[in-house]
Amino acid sequence: MGRPWEDPPLRPWETQQSIYIRTIAVLRPASQLGPGDQGYLALNRKGAMTTLATGLPASIQSVRERGTPLGKTPSAAESKSQWDIYIPLSAVAPGTIKDRDIATDDLGRAFMVTAADPTALGYRLRAELLEA
Repeated sequence: MGRPWEDPPLRPWETQQSIYIRTIAVLRPASQLGPGDQGYLALNRKGAMTTLATGLPASIQSVRERGTPLGKTPSAAESKSQWDIYIPLSAVAPGTIKDRDIATDDLGRAFMVTAADPTALGYRLRAELLEA
């Protein structure tokens, strides 16, 4: 055993720290569509939702995309802000999470899933942060 400053630092996979540091729940909003002209429809977060899964381990990472938001107003952000949510394969069955589902994390944030991609390692969800 060498002196402390001569020992190499532990590699990330040797630290026993999980990369999935967040916990999320996935909800599916009830359909708002019906017969006839409904006018403008938007997500109503206070409306009926079905819980698909809770207590899922997840890694939530901010993604910066090129391009400007569609509004093109003077106060619009310079670029779009997207989030990638990674869920391990063992946590949820493929096909459970779909586009337009809502993911809420342990920090109280809510995300709308814009693309649910089941992979060999688990889910990769592309999502947009919803306003409170």
